[in-house]
Amino acid sequence: MAFQELQGFPKPRNLDYLWADYIEIMSMADADHEYSRSELISRMKRSSDLGSFDTIDHPVDRETSAEENDNLALLTEGWFRHLEYREGAFGDCYPFSVTNSGDTLICNVDLNDCGAVYIFLLLCSNLRYLPRSERADLTSQFEVLSTKAVSAILPEWANVHLFEHSKGSNHYTGGLPNRIETLANDLNEQTAANLDRFDTNNYGDDGLDIVAWVPIDSASGIPILFGQCACTLKWTDKQRSSSNQKWRERVTMKAPSTNMVLVPYCYRTTNGGWYKPSDIVDSIMFDRLRIIRNVDRAGLGVNDALGQAARQIVNQAVQYTAPVF
Repeated sequence: MAFQELQGFPKPRNLDYLWADYIEIMSMADADHEYSRSELISRMKRSSDLGSFDTIDHPVDRETSAEENDNLALLTEGWFRHLEYREGAFGDCYPFSVTNSGDTLICNVDLNDCGAVYIFLLLCSNLRYLPRSERADLTSQFEVLSTKAVSAILPEWANVHLFEHSKGSNHYTGGLPNRIETLANDLNEQTAANLDRFDTNNYGDDGLDIVAWVPIDSASGIPILFGQCACTLKWTDKQRSSSNQKWRERVTMKAPSTNMVLVPYCYRTTNGGWYKPSDIVDSIMFDRLRIIRNVDRAGLGVNDALGQAARQIVNQAVQYTAPVF
């Protein structure tokens, strides 16, 4: 596997966590497995000279060279602070290190198990830099990994399944009406809608990726968790697709279900808080940090956490040492 389009900067360009990802990918792709602020600033200046870089608040042609240098230095300093936060937050699971000077990121290609999971989530967050032929394997495996992260926060006797059969579920099979009926039975509930309105040939998930429940007894009103997985920046809209409000139109629920949204992004500020808290609506957010911490807490090795196709993509990404440009 070879990275592609690395000459293109993150989009949208105002998201600091995407720039931190970009620097990690550049250090991984570099022949020496490191990437510095000076290299990034140099590239940004060359790009702005061509009129293609618009992160700076004011148009480049209205700034002096000194002002441009100051702006770029300030931007890149903030992004490297994100990387320093990640190094501390992820600990042994972080497959990079920031030099003592704080201006260079080094990639450790000798991955431990949770470090390989980190690289996997980094790739899932940046699909635009990967060949299209490999994106589907990553997004599908992200959903499988997400079920394992959810399982880690529930008791051992909880049930956790993917809702769409084509994505690996052996529990929910057949068309959508059949799976909704199975779901109602699992939850000790009933279907709340005439299932005839759903196409029997619809094998999609209707916006529900993960189903989890704790079978405390055979009565209704048991703990229920619904989850939506998203490897896209439009996850803010998708989180409502697994909401209690939507699924009560399909299955009766004596007690409301808990909604989750799972994303591969490290959706954090440099102090560990959410990057934009107002984007998280009626959901428990599982981002890169929570996923890795729970997979690591569950003691899952890389072979248990990731499928063969995903492991192969991760290995190829780390071994990619051809010149970036």
